[in-house]
Amino acid sequence: MNKPVIFVGDMQQHPHPVDFVQALPERFPDHELCYLGDFLDSYVSQPLAQVTSLKLMLQQVEAGVAKCVLSNHDAGYAYPALNGWCSGWNSSTAAMVCAGPLANRMQKLLMPCVQYTPANGANVLVTHAGVSQVWLDALDEDISSTQLETFAHTIPSPYYWIGRARGGIDPTSGPLWCDWDEEFIPVPDMVQVVGHTHKKTIQR
Repeated sequence: MNKPVIFVGDMQQHPHPVDFVQALPERFPDHELCYLGDFLDSYVSQPLAQVTSLKLMLQQVEAGVAKCVLSNHDAGYAYPALNGWCSGWNSSTAAMVCAGPLANRMQKLLMPCVQYTPANGANVLVTHAGVSQVWLDALDEDISSTQLETFAHTIPSPYYWIGRARGGIDPTSGPLWCDWDEEFIPVPDMVQVVGHTHKKTIQR
């Protein structure tokens, strides 16, 4: 990891996402940006602003100044065949995303996970909602970042599992849906950065 990394939480919570995303590279030119997703389905900004901020982020990824992990809300538009609509799903957003090339760009540029190796040597895994030991136990195998990418590009797969804690019927939730309060069990020796589950304070 050559540059310091700024992790940017779920964009749904920002009332002015376009201004915020646009300003980040200028404000932090010596940092890499790593977005945790959820640009779409916001209740505090309009669909056009959400899609515009998504496009700006994708331009940053293409320019090599940012990375972004796939999230449950964004995946429902990038992969319409998932039928994984989330709360806040919007037909206006779908018309702007699914009917044109934007969905293909999302599939290409949004990453199933991002892995960093800081100077201290500890691997850091970044996903939208987290890799839980419960999920690994259900798969009966360990998982690598390469396997996560394979899972994510195979639809359906356990990567897209939605457990009961999030209103689904799968045995537990995968890295897009894992509920930190009800489903997450830490994986030994794995440092993770996640978004998804609302918290009033940072939890370490």
